[in-house]
Amino acid sequence: MEKGVAKILATICQNACEEYPAGKGLEAFCEEYGVGYRDGKSFRFYATAREKIKRILLASNYDWRSDISTFNQLSRAEVSRLSNNEKDTSRPVREGKVAIKSLPGRPLLLTTGPITLPPGTNLDVGFEWVAANIRHDSVLVIENWECFERAHDVELLGEIPGNPLVVFRGDPTVYKVGFTHALLEQLQKPVAAFVDYDPAGIVIAQGLPCFESFVAPSDEVLELLLEGGNGERFAEQYSSNTVKVLDTLEHEQLRHAWQLINKHGKALPQEKMISLC
Repeated sequence: MEKGVAKILATICQNACEEYPAGKGLEAFCEEYGVGYRDGKSFRFYATAREKIKRILLASNYDWRSDISTFNQLSRAEVSRLSNNEKDTSRPVREGKVAIKSLPGRPLLLTTGPITLPPGTNLDVGFEWVAANIRHDSVLVIENWECFERAHDVELLGEIPGNPLVVFRGDPTVYKVGFTHALLEQLQKPVAAFVDYDPAGIVIAQGLPCFESFVAPSDEVLELLLEGGNGERFAEQYSSNTVKVLDTLEHEQLRHAWQLINKHGKALPQEKMISLC
């Protein structure tokens, strides 16, 4: 196994990455061993796939728990004491961080007391601190950054009952999906998912720890919007691996949403909900 591919796989396992940018080496590995699945420009890896990758790495005499470079687990400040180039480390600056906020007009509940954030802002906090200091009874995970940032402009979110903690799902660059999942695992609170209305979005929702509810407009509104959706994007996501997941959905809301999406054969980005305001 090439060192570069092994390093990518170790990163996926160590950070519990649910998705990782596609590359030729990674693609060849996934095809050879039948793990993960292609989703646009990324590969998706859920817990079972990551466990299989760990076994493959160990069988190839590579300990996935160790890093190829000694610097890779150090912060820039720590590396600067050992090297004249703090960028020798590949550890992200926001390692372990998640982006959180509350819904408009509802306070963010902390152990230190409730606070109100201005519209369009959020807190950048370590997920372990959040798990220890947040006092919300439920969680809302928002897939895409613009909807997370502009939650105050999404009328649909105003219909959500209670006062959930709002968490950005994460991406391959700044806030890692794995840390959001780690937070949800520690909180063990009911999770609502506000995601894209497409095959990948449904898969993302059902894969969230403690997932309980799916945020969507009425069937009439959703079908009207799907009529003008993106057929090409739907087709790109409609892979055999994705269909296997979608055809075995147990959650009633997700099954129903998938039936509507599949009926139209279109993908609808959640940002369309902003335009409804």
